[in-house]
Amino acid sequence: MPERAGLADGGGRGECEELTGYPARAVESGDVVWGEEVIHPDDRERTWEAVQSALEADESFEVTYRVRTADGEVRWMWERGRGVAGTEGDPAALEGFITDITARRQREAELERTNTLLSTLFDALPVGVVAENSDRDVITANSRLFELFDLPGEPADAAGRDWPALAEMLADRAADPEGFVAGVEELAAAREPADDELTLADGRVVRRIHRPIEFADGDGHLWVYQDVTDSREYRRDLQRFETILETTGDPVYTLDAEGRFTYVNDTLLETTGYGTDELLGEHVSVVMDDGDIERAKADIRAMLSEEATGVRSRWTSTRRRTNSSPVSSTSPCSRSTRSSAGRSASSGTSRSASNARSASTGFATARGS
Repeated sequence: MPERAGLADGGGRGECEELTGYPARAVESGDVVWGEEVIHPDDRERTWEAVQSALEADESFEVTYRVRTADGEVRWMWERGRGVAGTEGDPAALEGFITDITARRQREAELERTNTLLSTLFDALPVGVVAENSDRDVITANSRLFELFDLPGEPADAAGRDWPALAEMLADRAADPEGFVAGVEELAAAREPADDELTLADGRVVRRIHRPIEFADGDGHLWVYQDVTDSREYRRDLQRFETILETTGDPVYTLDAEGRFTYVNDTLLETTGYGTDELLGEHVSVVMDDGDIERAKADIRAMLSEEATGVRSRWTSTRRRTNSSPVSSTSPCSRSTRSSAGRSASSGTSRSASNARSASTGFATARGS
């Protein structure tokens, strides 16, 4: 590579030393060989080839490469230059401008890392996501969207496509295709946040979330689709269970790991004379004496040690405190069950298994003293 006839950072030759630690005159004279002592070893070959190609074509060149400064620091440089012809017409030296772009390259590297992280997280989301720009073109979509709606192709295939057309493909999986497409258009036109549920043709229920978003170059829309079939069925079952608890003739309660009430039904309130606000968060000892508690714990420990399913036991409180008067009571419904995986679940005053602390559920039927 020809020697450098001049080096600057757009402002003056003195900046060569500031950038590289080498005086400009040392580089220009060849005392410091730029291509062998300054340019990073991993960048020398490609930089050489780029410069030589430009010189042979009698053109200027632009190259980006790393350098090792005089004190060993690695920095990024952008260089623009041209050959200086010698007495015989061949390039005898190079002259041009060199700019330190280390900070810019660091920002680019950080941005690339961030984009890679976001892309990985985006594709790993358990919900289907698609974003569109102001022209209604798809910017990006993730794998879960394609899985959820059983779409052909890959998420990358969706980028740049017309979102309304893609929405019609999604609508083919909906129980009401026309309603699906109409909903997309109405929400996009309104540009208001929305959250609703859709039923698919196969019976699954999908939650649809729409959010208008602002890009630097215009408006856009973000669409999120989540399969909520299982959670909806769970809520339905929970509602049924709560209905049963409220209509049963037995007092029912649940306790946390500390033995404090987290749920009480109306029958228990009537039995004890307390209000809901008075019991929730309070320790079970408010309505049960120490003897009752210890007997209940012993019963539950015994049940948890059983291998059989559906074991029942009975415990009787000799004295239950209420806001009005003492009441004797019996709890006939403490139960232990063992799952196929070998874990035990129990209902009762307290629960303990393998030194683990957990919540418990109790059922009690009061009887007059």
